[in-house]
Amino acid sequence: MCGIVGFSGPAKPDLLKRMTNALFHRGPDDEGIYADGQMNLGMRRLAIIDVAGGRQPVSNEDATVLVVFNGEIYNYVELRRELESRGHVFKTDHSDTEVIVHLYEEDGESWPLKVNGMFAVAIWDLRTRKLTLYRDRLGKKPLYYCRNNNNIVFASEIKALLCHQHVSRELDLQSLYDFVGSRNTSAPRSIYRDIKQLLPGCYLSWHPERECYGRAYWEIDFRPAESVGDESEVSHTILGLLDDAVRIRMRCDVDYGAFLSGGVDSSTIVSLMQRHSTRRIKTFSLAYADVSGPMARGKEGDRLYSAFMAKHLGTDHSECVVCANDFLKDARGIAQSFDEPFAGCVSGYFLARHMKPSVSVALAGDGGDELFGSYLAHRVAIPIDTYCLYVQQGKTSLTDLTSEEIGALFPYNTPQGYAFLASVADRSISVWRDRLRYFNHDEVASLFTREMLEQIGYPGTCSAYKRICDKLTARDVFNKALEIDQKECRDMADRVAYAKDRGLEDVVLNTNGTLMTREKAKAVIRSGLDAMYVGIDA
Repeated sequence: MCGIVGFSGPAKPDLLKRMTNALFHRGPDDEGIYADGQMNLGMRRLAIIDVAGGRQPVSNEDATVLVVFNGEIYNYVELRRELESRGHVFKTDHSDTEVIVHLYEEDGESWPLKVNGMFAVAIWDLRTRKLTLYRDRLGKKPLYYCRNNNNIVFASEIKALLCHQHVSRELDLQSLYDFVGSRNTSAPRSIYRDIKQLLPGCYLSWHPERECYGRAYWEIDFRPAESVGDESEVSHTILGLLDDAVRIRMRCDVDYGAFLSGGVDSSTIVSLMQRHSTRRIKTFSLAYADVSGPMARGKEGDRLYSAFMAKHLGTDHSECVVCANDFLKDARGIAQSFDEPFAGCVSGYFLARHMKPSVSVALAGDGGDELFGSYLAHRVAIPIDTYCLYVQQGKTSLTDLTSEEIGALFPYNTPQGYAFLASVADRSISVWRDRLRYFNHDEVASLFTREMLEQIGYPGTCSAYKRICDKLTARDVFNKALEIDQKECRDMADRVAYAKDRGLEDVVLNTNGTLMTREKAKAVIRSGLDAMYVGIDA
């Protein structure tokens, strides 16, 4: 990964250097700086493609358009060929960044529609004195910004923004409220009141003498396709798309590998990588040395599955083993890696550190759950809808149902499963989605003072879900559950309802093998601790 920064106004080399240095961990290989009295741009580079020649900022032929870029353009080879046929002259040997400059010249603000990739991009057009920020379709690459008196500051991470004297550190109370309920802050907000996240699939344009405006260049459409073919055709199409996605992501000039948990998603990715590689793929997994309680069996299963798949696929496998003491020793480093409260970050931190000496790029199975509906909120959508239909018909217990009707509730077709459905079900998807959170909006409200709730207008996450649900394009309840996750721009992992899914209704957190009840959690939050580390990754 790389890191980009920038701010409008007169050249301030010391400030630009401080902001850029704050992102050194994102790009230790190189740095680039530009200032012209109106705009300041900086970047830290992790060299992946065109290691020798891909320095940034990159400009067009007459240096009137400049780009700083974090990410990868996977189809840069094909795009470059097309642009050269139209007369564009490239300065680099095969930099994917330079493709963006010339695409912008051809297509203006809609250039991302031609790109297959992940990116956070800043384009400074000297001809129009316009800065435009872009973020990829699903928000793989972060991009934050702050506007102050018609000035703008932006960066890949909040820590770089906070180097700027005009960026306030005042907390956003609404984001704090959201975090307690869902363990994430909700874009476009951040944990800081004046710092915003650029939404996925959007761009933001700034000009010193005009109104700043943002628009979506892409939105996913969940309306059913007119024709998708039979199961065999669909399977063939999906495998072809996945195979192409893996192949094109292996275009790089440095060593690459993969995270391998042993699950379906990561195992599929590694299998396809091995198909396209002439050498053994380097794979990495994480194991916990001293996990106890309900998590132990699952963690040991993950370790065995990853070892099995590594042997089956013939990879060059490496396992990183961590224990509770490792977490305590690295707690400060973990916290400093994230500028906002964020759950589920521990495994990724240790695994990435273990991987770094061996490879610069690693593919993973992230995204499979969101695409194919593996999270609890997806799996439970159809059973809840079916349960509500039965209740509407006056069938309020399992004994009222036929064997066929009971089977339609699978996997919640047991007395315990039926009780779970009864505890969360509602005809409104916004209501039952709220009930699956660690704390629903009523429970979150009970944790805060009346004064704070009045300041933020006592928001209900249920009402936030309702606003999203009012704009859904999906027709069926299963795809609605998928679409909500996309519209929310947040991770809705199984761990959001880990306890409820297993019948442990009172258990909401698991920290270092110690179960924590709702009442204990409330006490911890009310005690005024500066930070509470929660969550062992699922």
